[in-house]
Amino acid sequence: MQRELKAYKRKHGIHHPLLAVDCENNPADGKFICAGVFGDIKHRTTKRGGKKHVKVTTTKRVCEYFTDKDELCEFLMELKKNACILVFFNLAYDKIYFDSIIDHDTVLQSGTRLIMLTLKNGIKAMDLMNHTPTGTEAHGGRLADWIEYLNMTEKHGVAKAELSDHYERVMNDVKATYYLGVFLEDFYFYECGIPLQCTVGAAAMKLFTMKYFNHYWSRDSDAIALYERRSYYGGRVELFRRGNQKTFAYDVNSMYLSIMRDCKIPDILTGRFVANKIKNWRRYLTDYLGVWNVTVYCPPGIYLPLLPVRIGGKLKFPTGTFTGVWTSMELNRAEELGYKIIEVHDFLYFSRCQLYFHDYALFVWSKRQEYKAKNNLAMDLMIKKIGNALYGKFAQRNASEYFGRVGDFKGDIPDGCQFFDYAGETWLLVKGEASPAKFEFPVVSSFITAYARLKLYDAMLANIDALIYCDTDCIKLTRPAVGITIGKELGEWSNDLSGETIMYRRPKLYGDKRKGVPKRAVLVSRNKVKEVWKFDRPLREREAIKRGLTPNVWIAAEKHLTFLDDKRRWFTNNRSKPLTLTLAGQELGHTEEDYKRYIKKIHAPHFHFGNDLEMTDRLAPGEAGAASLEDLQKRRAGEMLYQR
Repeated sequence: MQRELKAYKRKHGIHHPLLAVDCENNPADGKFICAGVFGDIKHRTTKRGGKKHVKVTTTKRVCEYFTDKDELCEFLMELKKNACILVFFNLAYDKIYFDSIIDHDTVLQSGTRLIMLTLKNGIKAMDLMNHTPTGTEAHGGRLADWIEYLNMTEKHGVAKAELSDHYERVMNDVKATYYLGVFLEDFYFYECGIPLQCTVGAAAMKLFTMKYFNHYWSRDSDAIALYERRSYYGGRVELFRRGNQKTFAYDVNSMYLSIMRDCKIPDILTGRFVANKIKNWRRYLTDYLGVWNVTVYCPPGIYLPLLPVRIGGKLKFPTGTFTGVWTSMELNRAEELGYKIIEVHDFLYFSRCQLYFHDYALFVWSKRQEYKAKNNLAMDLMIKKIGNALYGKFAQRNASEYFGRVGDFKGDIPDGCQFFDYAGETWLLVKGEASPAKFEFPVVSSFITAYARLKLYDAMLANIDALIYCDTDCIKLTRPAVGITIGKELGEWSNDLSGETIMYRRPKLYGDKRKGVPKRAVLVSRNKVKEVWKFDRPLREREAIKRGLTPNVWIAAEKHLTFLDDKRRWFTNNRSKPLTLTLAGQELGHTEEDYKRYIKKIHAPHFHFGNDLEMTDRLAPGEAGAASLEDLQKRRAGEMLYQR
């Protein structure tokens, strides 16, 4: 497939009339109760221009309330094509109530997130949640948040009404959705100079290509794109100490934005793939940016390994011997730390690189500072999203599947699809291969995240004796940090917490943080290995239809959170060490006993460790006996290299 990125020369976008729709249902049975429609549609009329009547296009305000979903569908189908854009807040929830008038071939979805669709009359619908912070528990993730941020109660008389008052509830929510849509469109139009897009990521890409990208990238090789994708890893999330810890927390001010400002990215057009093994490969590693498929050895004495490996769907940082694909910057840094490159299988290098995102990052950061100075939280949230959304677009792949009524499917039904009976109708699920976006250049995303992990790593290494936890752009320590720059500028570190005691159990589960658990959840049990939370949630459309149930019925749900952490090896003193991998990528055990058995089996015939192993199991770097531990680590590293 041909991939291409070029400057988009259109000077500005246009304003579209927005028409908001919101539905209320009975959470006990999922049945439709009512719907509200509020906003503007295009209206063609005439006015006198001298002696003639001239046709003009204006907008007409619409405010409707429906208690019959068939009447709602009829109203929507009577809208003329291009009369407006329908906007929702949680389109995936409301979609089932007008599903019969949707052109299912146009449904664009990413997992459970519905991005946009088109009605059978050509009217487009989009979800404003694709522009706001992710998750109902995030700041700005709820419609009620935006009612507050945009001061809708004072300006428009909009407030969250009681659930029991269906009319007030739905009409207030639909008006809030409309005013949020107007705010978003005005934000993109006046602040960024771009038209409203389906997602904040699409808006970021539009801003970049319209204002800041003055180059040209192209590629037609699927193989190279897949090769680059193998080097694309996410943020580093790791726990190093369990239990109650006195915590000093530090967070980078816009990590990815600072990387885009400061770090060079390869020029796509200059990429060259080297498949043959060559003797002078090191020249390419040191002189050029690139992506390398290599086998490396990480000595066991390294407490903080650098290179990531995907194991069981998780990102882990092991010692040992293993093969992977990493960026040239990571490999060069790894060798400085003591890694050895055992074999180079192949690599991709780029003869040129540039600060492609420097001006884009400066624009976003200057806008953030402007909005913060004005105490404009709504604008600050949006420009922050714009800044964080761009880098991932270059690794985007679009799902290709159909889920809807059999009668609405166009073409021949392929083999391997699934059928479901629901409400007297047959529904069909046809899965297709994910296809790359036209601007897919994964090496861009790979380099930005790699630079970010390196920046995080340097901060971790400077504070290795006090390290508790890290997560993408933050570190948590047992004492005040050293070796990092504290400040308010882009890329500097902010001190978010000083001296508070926090209980750490595993990554994403510490203090009051519980990934995947809504704030409305209730803790029902906890023991040494897990805790259980209960909460109510709605059945999503696809899940419900597959199970023969009704969408949007609220059901009781449980979330079991285990305290077991398989990213590192844990010992009885709540300290940890990295995993160790064999050449085949096999983990050598997560427990203390597993590790001791491995040491005895592999090393005992050649070396005698005596009580040293037990001593290091009780110690973490920086504690009493650090000097002897360092000596031991050096000796072990030498022994491992000698044994090889």
